[in-house]
Amino acid sequence: MSQKTDDLTEINTDTLSEDHSTIITAAQKEYWIDTAEENLQTAKAMLDTKRYLWLGYMCHLVAEKALKSIIAKNTNEFPPKIHKLIDLAKQGGIFTELSSEQIKFLASLMPFQIEARYPSHKKEVYNALNFDNCKDIFIKTEEFLLWIKKKLLF
Repeated sequence: MSQKTDDLTEINTDTLSEDHSTIITAAQKEYWIDTAEENLQTAKAMLDTKRYLWLGYMCHLVAEKALKSIIAKNTNEFPPKIHKLIDLAKQGGIFTELSSEQIKFLASLMPFQIEARYPSHKKEVYNALNFDNCKDIFIKTEEFLLWIKKKLLF
């Protein structure tokens, strides 16, 4: 499978493996932040169409990929194939830089990842959602992605 990037080069996503012995390329590092930005656009579409559970899932994915971009930058290794946002922040070396609000926010996204993939309590999660709290989730996700992008510049 390949992913098109803005500069129309192809990244073979099959090579985005967990082989920690291989130093990753710049294009492979950029994959994580590029796809996080795409997922944010999808989250906005989910908000606009009132597909709230999927908005939550996409916001989790944005945060996950943003954190994986930090891991790739800081370690020059492939990020681990895990979904726990706090663990990813720790592995990326930025957990201590997170505000208490950011930590709470990342923790609040975890039910969306679980329920979208394994819908044992999907109805309960969905019923707790409305436009206002989903708009807040979207805004916080957008702010978190911007914060991560600033970290990638240094």
